[in-house]
Amino acid sequence: MQSNRKLKLQAGAKDAAHALSTGDKLLHGQYTIQCYLSSGGFGVTYLARDSLDRPIVIKECFPVLTCVRRGKRVIGRTPEDEATFETIVRNLMHEARRMARLEHPNIVGVHQVFAE
Repeated sequence: MQSNRKLKLQAGAKDAAHALSTGDKLLHGQYTIQCYLSSGGFGVTYLARDSLDRPIVIKECFPVLTCVRRGKRVIGRTPEDEATFETIVRNLMHEARRMARLEHPNIVGVHQVFAE
């Protein structure tokens, strides 16, 4: 019988199939992906390092039902999905900007939002 930890690691590997790879750089090298953390219906979460070698978390917009990864690009699965994906990205950017204005000890701070 496999341990719960081993089963979770196997499930995580399956979920990570569409994730960026360790060492991938974002925003002209400002961020370096360290590892995949998790994914959900609308995104993938990574542990990364910024250009000052500080640990950070990056949330990538990746709605699995409407998009696919082609190299490092994320595009809609179909032309119809492309319009839906663009709307989701626009809404996520708007939400991130609103969240960046919030200051509360129980809310994770947003330090930057970018599209790449």
